[in-house]
Amino acid sequence: MWAPDDIIGLIVVLAILVVPALAFTARFALKPMVESMLRIRDSLDRERAPADNPRLTALEERVAGMQEMLDRVVETVEFDAHLRAGRGARPPLPAGPGIGPRLVHPGAGPAQRPPRSPEAPPPPVADAADYEEEYQ
Repeated sequence: MWAPDDIIGLIVVLAILVVPALAFTARFALKPMVESMLRIRDSLDRERAPADNPRLTALEERVAGMQEMLDRVVETVEFDAHLRAGRGARPPLPAGPGIGPRLVHPGAGPAQRPPRSPEAPPPPVADAADYEEEYQ
C-alpha cells in the first residue's frame, strides 16, 4: 500500500504548499469581514455612553439643577404677573422653604398688630406695588 517514504513526502508537500495557500486565502477572505464587525461594534460602543463616566454624571446633575431653577423662575414670574394683575384669588405659592414674597423685613421681627374694635372697618388690602422695594 503506502510506503512510509510516500507518506512523509505527502506531508511535506502539504506543509509547504497547501497550508500556506489556505492561510493566505483565509486571511484575505476573512479579514474584511472581521474588520467590519469590529467597526460596527466600536460604533455601537460609542453610541452608548458609559454609566460610570463622572463627567456625564456631573452634567446630568447640572441639567437637573438648572431645570429646578427654571421651574422656580417660571412660578415666580407667574406669581408676580398674578399680583400685578390684581386678581382676587391667590395662586398657590411655590413649594419649598424660603420661596415666595417676603412682606416683612428680615430683621424686623414678628409684626405687632394693634387690637381692633368690632366697629372698626377691616384694614385695606395691601397692593403689590407697596412692596416692590423689597423685591429689588
